[in-house]
Amino acid sequence: MNYRKISFIGVCAVVAVFIGWKLFANKKVVDARELETTEVSFAIPVKTQSVRREDISSEQMLTGVFEANESISLVAESQGTVTKIAISEGDRVGKGTMVLKIGDASLQAQLTSSKGAYEKAAKDLERFKRLEATGAVSKQQIEEVALAVKNAEANIESINQQLRFTNLKSPISGLVNDVFVEEGEFVMPGTKVAEIISVDLLNFIINVSESDLNIVKEGREVEIMTDAYPLKSYKGKIEHISYKADDSRKYKVTILVVNDKMNPLRSGMFGKASFRSLAGGQDALVIPRRAIVGSLKDAKVYLVSGNKVVLRSIVVGAKLNDNLEVLKGLLENEVVVVSGQINLTDQAEIRVAN
Repeated sequence: MNYRKISFIGVCAVVAVFIGWKLFANKKVVDARELETTEVSFAIPVKTQSVRREDISSEQMLTGVFEANESISLVAESQGTVTKIAISEGDRVGKGTMVLKIGDASLQAQLTSSKGAYEKAAKDLERFKRLEATGAVSKQQIEEVALAVKNAEANIESINQQLRFTNLKSPISGLVNDVFVEEGEFVMPGTKVAEIISVDLLNFIINVSESDLNIVKEGREVEIMTDAYPLKSYKGKIEHISYKADDSRKYKVTILVVNDKMNPLRSGMFGKASFRSLAGGQDALVIPRRAIVGSLKDAKVYLVSGNKVVLRSIVVGAKLNDNLEVLKGLLENEVVVVSGQINLTDQAEIRVAN
């Protein structure tokens, strides 16, 4: 009887030990799975692409408009009646060319009178200086006459200046774009009488977005085409890039163009400037545009290093459709993240889900 009890107790103990061992083993498996799940959950899924080398040749066309390099609005500097207009719309004028004449009869009469007053004052001064030796006049009287001479001289110079204003001349060489007055019309100082524009040199104005600033460099030469002369190209040189964007977040770029007398450009014409890749036709490193983090001026990419990423600064060149030329910062066959960057930080762990 005692033997049976002992045997039963022994069997129960063995079963209890087995069950305990099994539960302990199952717990280890569960813990291991939980740990594995926890570790995987920290890896951020991304898509990647290798840096590749391509033989590139790109060209980007930007539309702009031609403007006069110089445009002068001539205004009357004297009042009077226009007695002669020496120009017509479309005339080519040189610097200093007579534009129009304003009647000066009244000023000529004033000049004659002032010259007479000057001559009289000058003679009085000579006579008073002779009388000074005899004591017939005082020093104060001589000073008063001398002052009258100076006033007469100043009056003559003032009238001569007004007479010069009646002969309006062009301050630049160019073409007469418009004439705003007619002969016989009375004008006042400040009246706009004509507009002259210089067309030997023209400014070609384009507005570029921030993403295109990498292709416009001051001093760079570009080729410009127009619909007016489809078989003719014009050479231009980038003179200035604005430092401040306009309300549409675009930057004004001014390109100086030498006009062609055989195929003359006109202010207001539209054209297209061709910007070829600085590395066009050469072997270049290329990455997708969507790999860039931030702006193209301060471009960065997430570089894959093992199961983590490293944020790296790079220098990009030409835009090649949906790709970008890499000038500095990457090597061929290095792998960059092209999707999922929004969730990444430097040294973040990743899981490639291509």
